[in-house]
Amino acid sequence: MEAHEVLQMLKEEQEQKLQYPKITTRPLGSEDNHFEALKIFAGNNWEFTPEITNLYKLLINYFHGIESDKYNLSKGIMIVGSYGSGKTSLFEQFRIYLRKFGNPNCFSIVPCRLILREFTKKGFEGLEKYSYNHELNAHDIPYSNPNNLCIDDLGTEEGKGINYGQKVDCISELMQDRYELSKSNNIFTHATSNLSPSQMKDIYSERIIDRFVEMFNIFVLTGKSHRI
Repeated sequence: MEAHEVLQMLKEEQEQKLQYPKITTRPLGSEDNHFEALKIFAGNNWEFTPEITNLYKLLINYFHGIESDKYNLSKGIMIVGSYGSGKTSLFEQFRIYLRKFGNPNCFSIVPCRLILREFTKKGFEGLEKYSYNHELNAHDIPYSNPNNLCIDDLGTEEGKGINYGQKVDCISELMQDRYELSKSNNIFTHATSNLSPSQMKDIYSERIIDRFVEMFNIFVLTGKSHRI
């Protein structure tokens, strides 16, 4: 679906539900159409500072596969910033936006704490839900069906996951699996974190830090809270 078509559909929803901010009716360029759509998903309680605006427009181009010297299209996106800086909200808005546009780069979002909870309940089967995602076909033959995924609050997991006495560094295991998937299946991993790169070194092994460097374009949000 083209940007102007989605924008028109959103405008009609606005008129019906009266819960979205007013959209300008002047002719817009393609990038502006996409940005205006994202602003609708953000709602009125979101402050679009120059920093946030620039990052949104950069990611619009990224998710549409437009080459730039500011990112590597073969890597996912990691956004680092303090609490309230807008990391999770940004990804949630892009998640909705990409699905609305039928963009193949759409993704799901899962918090770190939920990943540990899944391992505690189901062991490695719980982890595979977020990596290889094994399913059964019509002939009951298992196959891998991995998805693009955003891991929220990377680094906030408390210790290792425990399943029947077995302690496992769940996030490191998952990142290793998703690193391998990114090389063989063209599957992308995105992430948010409140930690600086130096703080991550206190939590993850050097090997996993190297994986982060290989897997992510890292952007830092330096401003105050963007919630109004």
